[in-house]
Amino acid sequence: MVAALDRQHPRDLFDVRDLLANEGVTNELRRAFLVYLASHNRPMAEVLAPTRKPLGDEFERGFAGMTQEPVALAELETAREAIIAAVVTDMPDDHRRFLLGFKRGEPDWNLLGLADAQNLPAVLWKQRNLERLPADKRSELADALEKVLFPAGHDK
Repeated sequence: MVAALDRQHPRDLFDVRDLLANEGVTNELRRAFLVYLASHNRPMAEVLAPTRKPLGDEFERGFAGMTQEPVALAELETAREAIIAAVVTDMPDDHRRFLLGFKRGEPDWNLLGLADAQNLPAVLWKQRNLERLPADKRSELADALEKVLFPAGHDK
């Protein structure tokens, strides 16, 4: 799901389309997504509120005709919006607070509800990189994330 939001490649969005049509975003999958998101190299705010990339050229060049059943470009565009809604709009408040705390350097791991996630190498790597940022840059990133996670009208 992180790849689908980050790259927005038709192959990733095809997988997302099928995920949403079948099991959907379960609580377990959502927690795993949060770990991958927290560990990702791009700022969380950019992944969670992506600039929509045009899909047409990549769809025609590197995806059309690759599936057993035809898939329309519009289906993948719809899947992109649906996964954004599923992981951002429908995100539980505990998970929102976890991500913001992580970005600020004060993660409350109990909010994530995933034992030992704080010991994963990718998570430790990301925390180390965040700690190396100048305070003003880290604050800027946290503020951007807060705007995505807690838009006007959403209580903290």
